[in-house]
Amino acid sequence: MPESLRLKVFEQTALREKAARLNHELVAIGEEPMRDSDLLHHLIDIALQAVAVSPEGKILIDISAINPENIVRY
Repeated sequence: MPESLRLKVFEQTALREKAARLNHELVAIGEEPMRDSDLLHHLIDIALQAVAVSPEGKILIDISAINPENIVRY
């Protein structure tokens, strides 16, 4: 398994924009902001709990499979 992952430009942009919005919300509730890389690790951890294959062969995220107790803050 590779130790690094190269993101496409549009993925980098989307991550930066989402991180900015989430960090604004975190700061508003008195929490520390997250680095983009920590947010990405967090998203991967959550997604891996819930990734599945539909009967049509599409990869999807089943949010009902996410266990909130397994979610850690980086």
